[in-house]
Amino acid sequence: MKKTMRNQTTLIRGIVVLLMILSMLVLQLVIPLSATTPKLIIEPEQKDVTRGERVHLQVKLSEVQAFKNGVEGYSGTFQYDPSVLTFIEAKNKISGWAFSTAPTSGEIKFVGYDDNPPNIAQKEDIVAFEIEVEILESAPSGATKIAIKNAAVADTQFNELDASTKESVLNIVDKSNPEESSNNQLKELIIKDGDTKLELNPKFNENTLDYKLEVGENTNTIDISALPVDEHSKVISGTGSHELKPGENIIKIVVEAEDGTQKTYTVVVTKKDKDKEENPGGEKPDPKPEEKPDPKPEEKPTPGDKEEKPKPDTDKPTSETGKDSNGNTTIINNNSVNNYISTIEGISLQPNLSHDVNEYHANVGKNTDRLNLKVTPEDQNASVNITGHESLTFGANQITITVTSPSGEKRDITINVNRSETESSAYLSSISVGGYALNPGFKEDVFFYNMIVEHDVNHLAVTAAPKDANTNINIAANNTLREGINYIKIHASNADGIMNTYVIEVIRESESTGFKLDHSVLWAGVGTIWILILAVVFIMTRKKPKTIVYEKSQHDEKI
Repeated sequence: MKKTMRNQTTLIRGIVVLLMILSMLVLQLVIPLSATTPKLIIEPEQKDVTRGERVHLQVKLSEVQAFKNGVEGYSGTFQYDPSVLTFIEAKNKISGWAFSTAPTSGEIKFVGYDDNPPNIAQKEDIVAFEIEVEILESAPSGATKIAIKNAAVADTQFNELDASTKESVLNIVDKSNPEESSNNQLKELIIKDGDTKLELNPKFNENTLDYKLEVGENTNTIDISALPVDEHSKVISGTGSHELKPGENIIKIVVEAEDGTQKTYTVVVTKKDKDKEENPGGEKPDPKPEEKPDPKPEEKPTPGDKEEKPKPDTDKPTSETGKDSNGNTTIINNNSVNNYISTIEGISLQPNLSHDVNEYHANVGKNTDRLNLKVTPEDQNASVNITGHESLTFGANQITITVTSPSGEKRDITINVNRSETESSAYLSSISVGGYALNPGFKEDVFFYNMIVEHDVNHLAVTAAPKDANTNINIAANNTLREGINYIKIHASNADGIMNTYVIEVIRESESTGFKLDHSVLWAGVGTIWILILAVVFIMTRKKPKTIVYEKSQHDEKI
């Protein structure tokens, strides 16, 4: 009997332990509790770099599996030594995610997040974005540190946690002249009429220098692009847009190797002549019968008339003549009139860059006393001159960018820059979300809020007011709400490059029920149940006190 009871007690305890383990596993799947967080790591494409070289730095999201449902966002500050490096650009590498930066001298604030519900959470290690920097010519030899500070990552519930990072180092070495490449060949030569690629005769080969090409009478311009075999060589002339005249057009594409030696590829483009098409063979033009009566009576100069100067041949391409390293004469077609700008980096313009706009406005912070502008023309043979950007005073400043096309046509772009005299912050003074109350109530230094809306609410009108007038505001993801969890992001950035992101978690109720069980309530409920179960088990399995029965002996009877 006693053995049977012991077996029952052991069985009950085993079942209780098994149920507890199973319930904890289920809760772990439903509510991720992670002791570690993903990392943001800088991985340079190369460690040893030379002055004047551009280097790509990949910023990788690592150990993403620490969040069971994946990573939904990240932020931080990339720091570098501005006396050694200069920032060129940053590019997003996660498709479907939003990405923005606020660069200042020595640091770049960045933020990336999934802005396209349903979520595109990252569940595997991935390159989040890429930063391109250039080594300054004045940079000293030796190691320079690059690092990410104040890094954070967010899970699919937009719970933001600190992310661990690791410093990286670039080693600046002197360029060795004896090892400079002499490769001045092209790997690719492409000629297009609009979006149509034109075929060269013969087909392109890096060792073939002379080509022919025929185009129709309606082709007035062609675009040429060329890619060198050696990454250290460069195309110094001949690419870009070229206007064509009827007949032969000679275009020279000159490639310069790292050691300065040059090679010239020649393309003779023949544009069909409409007049010759109407008179096949060109041997029977017989212009005399087609001539009108003798025009001489109409050419009677009168005293005092200025002698008419011959008109310049506008169809004749402008050209420059020079010699390459082999002594060969080169002719560079400079007929392009393209003086438009492709990109302006280093400043945020209002409005956005456009062919139709020649005047822009921008605001910068109190600490910005100069601008490092990078202007890229559409025609790489065009020249760019920038004035007014190196010394900014408080208040109004004017920067002028003059772009001169190869044919000499000039275009002036004006940027009116206002430099603030006071410190500014990237805080909001208020947020309004379609008449709904925020939880908690709005405070400028609180960046996460939540709210619940009815099922029939599929979008929200969101407005936000900046604390400082120079703060730019961008609102995302408020126009389409899906059932369940949605995140509205409000980005506030000022002229000094400071950026804050306010996040509003909006739960749109399902059509059947608006009930939502809070995680903390779930944990508390489960804990209470198991305390009760343990109490019951303890009572049931408790050993009962033995009852001692005394039997009367003969000795007792005698007494």
